[in-house]
Amino acid sequence: YESNNFTSWLAYSISKSTRSFDEINLGEEIPAIYSQTHELKWTNIYTYNQWNFSTLAIYNTGHPFIESSVKDDDFNTTRVYNQLPDYFRIDFSLNYNFYIRNINIKPGLSILNALNTENYLDIYTRSFNIQNEQFNETTLVKAQDLTLNFFVYSFFNISLIYFSFIPSLCKCFLITLGSLVLYLVIISFLLSITISENLSFSL
Repeated sequence: YESNNFTSWLAYSISKSTRSFDEINLGEEIPAIYSQTHELKWTNIYTYNQWNFSTLAIYNTGHPFIESSVKDDDFNTTRVYNQLPDYFRIDFSLNYNFYIRNINIKPGLSILNALNTENYLDIYTRSFNIQNEQFNETTLVKAQDLTLNFFVYSFFNISLIYFSFIPSLCKCFLITLGSLVLYLVIISFLLSITISENLSFSL
């Protein structure tokens, strides 16, 4: 869907990916590492004057992983597969679009995984054999938690830049530098609050 100020699109895919090897599970089909049955993405972009607001929602079924693997004396391998939990994430982004002469500048911020959903990207399983007793240790690789990002983009056309534009470039540099300083101040403030809370808790 597309209008003057709003654009939205929905993308869905369904797939299945398998492999087979004579020496694994007696040649039966096994899931490929990155096999993903369902994937759904929904993107929305709203523009108001010089402001751009966008959202992105992602859902997909989890990837398969090897839960256990045993090899016999003839080097034949028997594997048991399982599946990671489903993945779901919502992102928000806001930026302001303006020009200094022919230089386009876009400062903004984004919130990744706004609902702080617990997602997993991968899993590692290690096998141990101690005193003829075999056991497995499984470690989940967690995806990104709720994250706040600040950014500044700038675009310009080199063919249009002349010496008379040097003051504008200096102004652009100062704006970018000021945005970075503001970002560092905010991060320092958030870190100081976290450290203070941890000290209060420990006391």
